[in-house]
Amino acid sequence: METIWTKLLQTAKTYPDRPAVTDPWGTYTWRELVEKASGAAATLAAEDIREKPVVVMMPKKRQTLAVMMAVAARGGFYVFVDPEQPAERMKKIYDKLEAAFVVTDEEHESRLQELEYTGKCWHEEELFGDESSKEDGSAENAAEEEIVVPADLLCRPDDILYGVFTSGSTGTPKGVVVNHRSVVDFIGHFTELFGLKETDIIANQAPFDFDVSVKDIYSAVFTGAELLLIPKKYFSQPRLLLDYLCDHNITVMTWAVSALCLLSGMKGLEYRVPDKVRRVMFSGEVMPPKHLRTWQEALPEAEFVNLYGPSEITCNCTYYRINREYADTEELPIGVPFPGRRVFLVREDGTEIAGVGEPGELCVAGESIGVGYYHDPERTAEKFITAEKDGKPERSYHTGDIAYMGEDGLYYFKGRADSQIKHMGHRIELGEIEKGMMEQPEVSRACCVFDRNRNRIVAFYVGSLSTKDMRVRLREKLPGYMVPSKFFTLDAFPLNKNGKIDRQALLASL
Repeated sequence: METIWTKLLQTAKTYPDRPAVTDPWGTYTWRELVEKASGAAATLAAEDIREKPVVVMMPKKRQTLAVMMAVAARGGFYVFVDPEQPAERMKKIYDKLEAAFVVTDEEHESRLQELEYTGKCWHEEELFGDESSKEDGSAENAAEEEIVVPADLLCRPDDILYGVFTSGSTGTPKGVVVNHRSVVDFIGHFTELFGLKETDIIANQAPFDFDVSVKDIYSAVFTGAELLLIPKKYFSQPRLLLDYLCDHNITVMTWAVSALCLLSGMKGLEYRVPDKVRRVMFSGEVMPPKHLRTWQEALPEAEFVNLYGPSEITCNCTYYRINREYADTEELPIGVPFPGRRVFLVREDGTEIAGVGEPGELCVAGESIGVGYYHDPERTAEKFITAEKDGKPERSYHTGDIAYMGEDGLYYFKGRADSQIKHMGHRIELGEIEKGMMEQPEVSRACCVFDRNRNRIVAFYVGSLSTKDMRVRLREKLPGYMVPSKFFTLDAFPLNKNGKIDRQALLASL
């Protein structure tokens, strides 16, 4: 059975001198990426990291990717921690991991002192030396050399590959851990379904602590495509971002919905269009049809794909190839299951839903289900459930998302189970209110929260429609008990670290 490390070696052998990963400061070829990772792995060998977490606290750049591969090669698992995030959240992650190993750089070493970290720390400079002082060898000479890697790099398919931390309802981040086997299975289907190949240039929007980046990184590893890393700060400068994308001739975008909406909402596509793009895939939130249409008009030859799935099941479990434009009043399907997956819906009593139209909790079984929540057996047992199916045990993940099967045989997302509120004696889906707001032509994005302290629904939106007119129009669409008590207009929504609308920040602003 293959691992991510063996896949990386195969690609480096097949395409040694093709670009593997590019950032604004330089490029590694596939040969160089393996050599950097192998060298770093040799240094890491001074400690026993097998089956243990290694925190990678570095900016998103090509050296960071080499560190992640080095950790994987040694049988440890990497947990990327954004060095710019608040110390309180970082400390919760370190405590949950019981972190004993960290890789960082000189610029961010002081963050470890804030956390009172006392474990082993490697510096980037210790793993790679001063790269700026080294001259690149000629590709002509390098092509004749064998790629040499240490013989003891023997990670196994069931070794954990990475951990990502998602927000927890208790305020403590949840550490989802996923093994090599799950990523190999999923990315194998993903690259085949969407025809990714060595000539593609994948524009990586997502931070490395968001599992959307897993599709970018490992699609490149599987196919030999080039991975273009986009710094976070570029997203606050649309012209700089679009120049970067266009100048590098990107062909594939697998982005969070909020990132796509940021560009279309700020009319960035009127400045410049990355017209070499042949496939745009998105996930994380519901894509507003008006933003989707803007992208479809800018890239009429590209294929657009709606992806759905939480981190716990390794990226995605359903997909939908979009073959037309959607009106603001229409629902965009989340589609059909990926190969190797069984997707099903259950009622509150746990019975499966067989028919169409009836909403239930969406559950996923089959390949690529995550290992669980790190150091949290109770929560793992609650969400990752083993039950008998056709006389055999079947392990599944219960997402907490509500969906239904349409008459067309496609799944449709309704909202989070925890976004359903009880207000004025009625059960209300906040997503239904948001949909009504998004149907207004003057509105770009919308979000509702429930202010439990004051027992009221509060709505936020970006657009030119007055709050008075918004209230009037919603009263024409929704029953009175669903119309928010308070409306706020914003220039832009606050986003969390994964690029999704930060609902907690909205609540805190009240």
